[in-house]
Amino acid sequence: MPPASRPLVNTLGMEMIPLRFNGQVLYFSKYEVTQQQWYAVMGNNPSYQRGDTVPVNRVSLEDVLQFIEMLNQLERNNSFRYRLPTVEEWEFAARGSGSPGLDAVAWYQPNSGGRPRPVGGKQANGFGLHDMFGNVWEWCAGGFIRGGAYDSPAEQCSPRGGRKELPQARDSNIGFRLVATPVAESPPQ
Repeated sequence: MPPASRPLVNTLGMEMIPLRFNGQVLYFSKYEVTQQQWYAVMGNNPSYQRGDTVPVNRVSLEDVLQFIEMLNQLERNNSFRYRLPTVEEWEFAARGSGSPGLDAVAWYQPNSGGRPRPVGGKQANGFGLHDMFGNVWEWCAGGFIRGGAYDSPAEQCSPRGGRKELPQARDSNIGFRLVATPVAESPPQ
């Protein structure tokens, strides 16, 4: 699928890749949100496994929604607003793989060494998104997590691999990525 338009880069240096989904352009963060990006917005690092370019982890849905609210305040002068992807949007983005196999695109139980790894260490999928499978589970709107994590078996690292979590759930294997949409669109919560 050709790109919907050009990538965006926000004030945190987050690269957002355009995808066309159901007739609208969504900008998916190329990588999971890192600890460095989290710290720049929140002023703390809740992660168990530490590293500036490692995905932020041990964040609840409530924490993530607070991060998004603060990021939207910081970026209020641009024409986009950030939010979590819906499950359907996330699954669409994850399916854009055409990848040579799970080992090439994911840090998961057999190859992670039991910890999350710096973002972008594996090949991107066909849309140019890294770590859609493995590394850390990713929060989606409505309290669902998707994609598997560094400690997940292969069968959980798939577009449909996931479950509903409590909004207060925090674990060293849960993080997130963002979607940016034009201000005129109303974001799902």
